[in-house]
Amino acid sequence: MSKMGRPKKKIDWNVVNGLCRIQCTQTEIASVLDISEDTLVRRIKSNFDMTFAEYYKKESAGGKISLRRAQ
Repeated sequence: MSKMGRPKKKIDWNVVNGLCRIQCTQTEIASVLDISEDTLVRRIKSNFDMTFAEYYKKESAGGKISLRRAQ
């Protein structure tokens, strides 16, 4: 007998990246995506083989550049 769970929610990584660039928190990102923080962390690990902190640092760098440019 196979184990059946809920289907995985599709995550739009462009949205996640945009939220990282505007310095949203992990909680805020998960909320926008309507998923739990744990799910966000697990999906980043499975899709990109990195922690949330590593992913966030990489993706938020572009936002910091834009902010400096605007200043």
